[in-house]
Amino acid sequence: MKRLLAIFLMGVSCFLFSCGNDAREHFNQGDAYHQLGKLEEAAAEYKKGISITPNLAQAHNNLGYIYYELGNLDEAIAEYKMAISINPAHPFAHNNLGLAYFDKGKTDEAIVEYLKKTYNLMIGE
Repeated sequence: MKRLLAIFLMGVSCFLFSCGNDAREHFNQGDAYHQLGKLEEAAAEYKKGISITPNLAQAHNNLGYIYYELGNLDEAIAEYKMAISINPAHPFAHNNLGLAYFDKGKTDEAIVEYLKKTYNLMIGE
């Protein structure tokens, strides 16, 4: 269920944010590769899209999720933090950052991120 939700959210991400056509093509291709389980290819496409439009929080969150699935927690954390630096109220980036912190054994940091996610969802940002 968690994976299906993530795929759905990534699939609509560029429709929610104004990204250029070239960047959108890379994000959409990244989504397609992710759905096929081709995580390395998905990461490469997200990176290409980010190189064109670097200020999209959702793109960094998507790339972070790929890194998370690949087991590259430090890289995932860096991408989630980048997403949050672009959009501090991004609930999915806070949630995903919390998951990565939890997996690294950083329970206190994970709780803080989960609380930020909950707060942002409650206030509707």
